[in-house]
This record gives sequence, structure tokens and C-alpha cells, in this order.
Amino acid sequence: MPEYIFRFYPLQPWFFGGERGFRYGPDAVDYPGNLNYFVKSNLIPQQTTLLGVVKYILLKSQGVEVKTDWRYSDEEWEKISSIAGSGMINAEEEGESRFFGAVEEISPLLLNMDDVYWLPVPLDHLGENDTKYTPMSYVCLDSKIARGNFGSIGFLKEYNAKKGLFHGWMNVSTGELLSDDKIFVQCTRVGIEIPEQLKKVTGQQEEKKFYKQTYISFRKQNSWGTQGGCREVGSDHNFRRDEGGFPDRFAVFVKLRDGIEINCKGGSANFEVMLGGRGGLFAVEVTEDKECCYPEIEREYYARVLDASDQSRIVLISDTLVSNEVLNQIAEYAVYETVDFRPFSIDISQAQSRVKAGKAVKSLWDRSTVAYRLLKRGTVIYPKEGVSGKELDNCVMQRLGYNRKIVIGGERGYA
Repeated sequence: MPEYIFRFYPLQPWFFGGERGFRYGPDAVDYPGNLNYFVKSNLIPQQTTLLGVVKYILLKSQGVEVKTDWRYSDEEWEKISSIAGSGMINAEEEGESRFFGAVEEISPLLLNMDDVYWLPVPLDHLGENDTKYTPMSYVCLDSKIARGNFGSIGFLKEYNAKKGLFHGWMNVSTGELLSDDKIFVQCTRVGIEIPEQLKKVTGQQEEKKFYKQTYISFRKQNSWGTQGGCREVGSDHNFRRDEGGFPDRFAVFVKLRDGIEINCKGGSANFEVMLGGRGGLFAVEVTEDKECCYPEIEREYYARVLDASDQSRIVLISDTLVSNEVLNQIAEYAVYETVDFRPFSIDISQAQSRVKAGKAVKSLWDRSTVAYRLLKRGTVIYPKEGVSGKELDNCVMQRLGYNRKIVIGGERGYA
């Protein structure tokens, strides 16, 4: 299978809204709780966002012309369907899925600079030592010692509720840590105008409302601070500030179906795409992954976490879908946060029908009415006896770059 590295270099501050963002049109009516005037971007994009860009680039690389009116012949629609896929993400689906199209699988998102990669720091990091991962001591008291009727009670010995959990990224080559605030910087856009689309939803034609949006950028690119308006990073995607040792782009490793290739003559193929709810501009560099780097990155990460402590635990490299029932079955104790996930569908047949009927087609993608709550990357699970980590396996989600983990002290080292 052909394998490639997709590197996403932001040319502007980005806005990934998640569930709580500005919603226009039917979305704002169906989800009134999402109609906000104060919104803040997530730090990183969802895996499905990255997959959508990969499919878009594949369409362009396979000679499919992007048409704003979506008027394609039946043969062109068939080609689009074979590359972009169709249907809805179904986490319960077994075997081959039509949704992935020409994409076999994508890795979890990594932060990147040149040949250096970062993965999330486990959430049980002590936090006092910012340079190396130091897990807090896990203690489990049985019911007699705990003097309660709730069975055993687990806790992290050094946890300080006032300081909270450490959030950051680990350099898999050196083991050095960087906190989120050393990597990312916020910038704010404010105003008193309601966008025209929002006026149509709310019915407010004259009254003006204050709104505030917080965008994110890599600190390496925008070292001017955390306050003030958002600035452009640079029109040249090769633009770099002379500040070594910090990530300045996102990266994913992609496996494609046999017979599908991207022309990387000269070493790479370059594209520009709009990402996020407010259309941030990204330069995407695609290179061949001839050495199958991602498994080696996971192995290095596993070694760093194991060196810190051989305490049995499961560390999530990516956001993970797991039911409360399964989590209660496998976890003696867990350090976790959650993130919302709403899948989308690709409806080729509906788009074809609308075009033939002379109706407008806004997009091939459609948001699901069902949202899930995932365990966030960096989650640490202290498993019950006999738990191997296989309980978190999910074929469809793993192909999307979700449900990826390392297991310390289990049957498998990393999976």
C-alpha cells in the first residue's frame, strides 16, 4: 500500500469550533445551544477534518476538477465515489467500509517540525518537572483501609487540585516536554456586527450584537504574544521564524489503497486548503513515507513512557470511543478528560439527484444528528487485573486515527 506523510502548515490563525461554535442555517435551528456569540477554537483539528482534506487532495491528484456547481458526468461521479467514499461513519461496522474510499487508514495527529514529532503527554504527569515525563504515584486502597462500602478506592498521590492536570506534548526522540502554552498562542477577533447568515436565522435585522472569537496559532510563528488581533503568518508556506525546538505544523501518516498514488516528483506535492469553521488557510506538503515512520514513532513513545514507570497502565495516543460500560469494566482508576465528536456522512447519490433537478449542492458532507463523547488523547487508564487493552479496539475508529493506545504491562506493548 502506498504510504505518505501529510504536513499541515498554517498560513493563518485557525478556528476549529467543535460542538460549540457559530452555527448558521439548519444547524443553528436544530442545535440552539450551539448558537453562541463567544466562541473559542480547539487547539487541534479532529481526525475527520484531516481525513476530509486527504480525500480532497486525492481527488485533485487523480485529475478530478473541482467544480463549484457540482455538475459532473455519471462517470466522474463514479470516480469521485471510489476516491472519496460514501455513507456514514459507523463505529459498529465490521469488515470493509465504503466510507473510506481510497484511504486505508490515517494515523493519529502529531505535532511536527522537520523530522521531529510530538505526541501528547500522559495526563498523569506530575507537572513540577516540565522537561521529562514523571507520572504521579498511583495508590489503590481496599475497602477496609478506605473505611467505605464502595470497594477499592484509587487516587494519584501527588495530585494537586489547585494546579490541575498538565497539558502538553512529548518530543518522542528526546522525551522532552512542552506545555500547550509554550506551543500555541491565542488571538482574539471581536466585533459588533452579526454576520448576514446569522441574521437570517435569528430574524434580527437591525439590532447589533457583540461577538468574540478566539483563534489559535503556533507560538513559533506568532511570537507577538497572546493579546491583540489575529495576524497573517505569511504568504509563503516555507516561511519560518528562527526559533528552533518548537513544532510549527500538524502531521498525519496516510496509507492509501493499492493503485492510488500521489505524484511527488521533486520530493513533495504541495497544496493549499481551507480548514476549520472560519476557513483558515493551510499549506499541505505531501511526501512519500518510504521508511514507514509511524510505527517507529509509537515505539519510541512507548519506550519513553515505560522508562518513566513500569506501572501497568493504558495511555491513549488519540481520542478514543468507549462506552461507559466498557470503561467501568476495564478501569480500576482513570485520569481522563472528554471531547465531543460528531461524525459526518458523504451522500453522493443525493448530490447527483439535486444537480439533475437543477438544485444547489453546498457540500458532499453532512453532519450527523448523533454526537459522541470520546476520552481525550493523553488519558491514562489503570486497568483491572486481566485487562489487556484489546477491549478498546475498534476497527473503524482505528482506521480514522482514533482509539490508538500504548499498553504498559499488558500483553501488547503498543497497538
